[in-house]
Amino acid sequence: MSYEYKSINFISNPVLSNSKFLSSNDVTATLSVYFDNKEYILTRSFGEPTIFKINETEYSNDSDYQKAIEMLFFNIKDSRPTLRQIMPKFIRKNSEGMSNSVKYLFSTTTDNDYELIYTYFFGVSEMEMTKERYKLKKEISKLNKKLTALKDGNTLPALRQFVKAIDRTIKEEEAKKKLYNIDKSYDEKILELQKIKKENSEISNKIAGLETEIQMNQLTVSELKANISNADPKVIYELYKEANHYIKDLNKDFEQLLYFHNHLIENKIEFVKKNLNSKIETRNQLESTLSINLKDEREILRMLSSKGVFDSLEILVDKINKLYQEKGKREQLIEAINETAGYRGELANKLLKLNELYQQTLKELDNNISNFNKFFQTYSKELYGEDFYLYPDDSKESLKFQIDNLAKNVGSGKKKATIAAFDFSFISYFSETDRSLPRFVLHDGIEDIADNQIKTLFNIAETIDGQYIVSLISDRLSSIGLPDEFIEKNTILLLNQEDRFFKVK
Repeated sequence: MSYEYKSINFISNPVLSNSKFLSSNDVTATLSVYFDNKEYILTRSFGEPTIFKINETEYSNDSDYQKAIEMLFFNIKDSRPTLRQIMPKFIRKNSEGMSNSVKYLFSTTTDNDYELIYTYFFGVSEMEMTKERYKLKKEISKLNKKLTALKDGNTLPALRQFVKAIDRTIKEEEAKKKLYNIDKSYDEKILELQKIKKENSEISNKIAGLETEIQMNQLTVSELKANISNADPKVIYELYKEANHYIKDLNKDFEQLLYFHNHLIENKIEFVKKNLNSKIETRNQLESTLSINLKDEREILRMLSSKGVFDSLEILVDKINKLYQEKGKREQLIEAINETAGYRGELANKLLKLNELYQQTLKELDNNISNFNKFFQTYSKELYGEDFYLYPDDSKESLKFQIDNLAKNVGSGKKKATIAAFDFSFISYFSETDRSLPRFVLHDGIEDIADNQIKTLFNIAETIDGQYIVSLISDRLSSIGLPDEFIEKNTILLLNQEDRFFKVK
């Protein structure tokens, strides 16, 4: 498979475009892509009527449209990795993308995510196995977090010993209660007392189970609230663009974007809280029932006990009931931990077996990265006279992709030029291996790269089978010393205060 590209540069005067234009003027955008010697016209509207089309095939919503693009151009059948994870590699338009070559996504993206992304980029043959490993490791990570929350600083042996210790205390207190002189003529009341005690024990166990579930729901709410406070405006903007088609009157300032992002999370919080409140309500009802039962139990004990000893007997019964509740809570907790740990163990065994099969894929990945590094070393040497290379660190559960020199403190200009060499290398690698992936990169914000390095980047871009798209101020081009013919040939769009995007005034 191949894309048709010209090796050209996009240069323009950066002027803030009026993003309100898209929604208020019902703009419809089309993109022509040549793929496998065939032209595809992608159409997307930002107003009314709603339009999502590839050639003449229409899609009812944005989700189906994206899935069709993933399948057609990227051969992604199950949205793993996602289009949102892939495209920022080719279109670097925020601080994360322009300051990190390998980890170009938001800072919360895990090494497990990047392992899936780069094994996809490097085209390993057993991609389905890679996806299965990704899912297993992700699920195991969730279970580890759940176990940490359940244990809350305790160990399973400590919880078991606690139950045994409290059970011994219960037996001791029950023995004390038997010492009270109760008239044998009250057999019916004794049976009633035993029935209430059994019911109270069952209720206590249910309350203990609900307490554990409430704790997990509260943890989920806390994590969601943390996502609100840690919101990144650039990430919010990406989310906004996806929803802009459906929310017509949303303002484009940061406060509104932040509100939109937070509103999505607040909806999730509200959903979890409804479940949480339902559990709390059930727990409260059970506690109310338990309270009534305990009152009935005390009344029976008052009748059964000898005169003058009821007060001390009542205190003893309350103590025993609290001990049963504590025991039930810990037993429910141990059961939840065992179930979670057991499931985690099953997944860990599956992962272990899969890892054995995965070794061949790792060898293939290593060879593919070696082929990629041929280009990376060549381009980085042209820029700095230094050999940069990519390598996967396999010392952890997930592969961690790194570039040797970027671990040092280098200037942002040098780092950005190295990122360009990194992206050029992927274009050349995709071309050499005929990978069905885009052969262009768009970089926004290269102003702090030195003139001679920008000139070198442009010269490299002329030799690759792809496009290098950048925005630069016209005056900067003059200082670089590029020939007028070169600038004229490679300028795709020129903007100024009078001639803006969409002719917006």
